[in-house]
Amino acid sequence: MRKGYLLNGRLLRPAMVSVAAKKD
Repeated sequence: MRKGYLLNGRLLRPAMVSVAAKKD
């Protein structure tokens, strides 16, 4: 679930992925 979100987020919003990674 998170991996899919990261993959989609990376294509849609790399910035959001960075924030999610920091929260993770």
